[in-house]
Amino acid sequence: MSEESVKIERIADEIINLNLMQVPNLIILLKKKLGIDEKVIMSTDFTGKENGVKNKEEKREEKKVVSYSIIKKEIKKPTKAYIAVKRIYSNRWGKEINIFKAKEIIEKDDNVIFDNISIDDANYIKEEFEKIEAEIEVKEK
Repeated sequence: MSEESVKIERIADEIINLNLMQVPNLIILLKKKLGIDEKVIMSTDFTGKENGVKNKEEKREEKKVVSYSIIKKEIKKPTKAYIAVKRIYSNRWGKEINIFKAKEIIEKDDNVIFDNISIDDANYIKEEFEKIEAEIEVKEK
């Protein structure tokens, strides 16, 4: 390991060992030392394009984005629906939720199981619910 790598490793270890009260102070100090003005911060992706700046074509495409909702109609086997919701969160969005959260999602009073999702997500969810013979509606917002 090079001397520089060892130094960076040591710094990373020290940062990881900071407590929650020290982290904001570190951020403030680094911004001050680096001369960073929060109002000017603009992230860039690895292509070098600034995320906050869009060309006309991207703005046009953005307007075409439509979101969907999944509305619960009839669920004959609630336990299977809870498991389906857990699987959807895990497989589709990489999020783990417990069975109680899944139950809460299925049993909401407004019958909206998922909201503001893409058509691809809506189709995936519809397929998952068809597997358990549950009736849902995909509704464009």
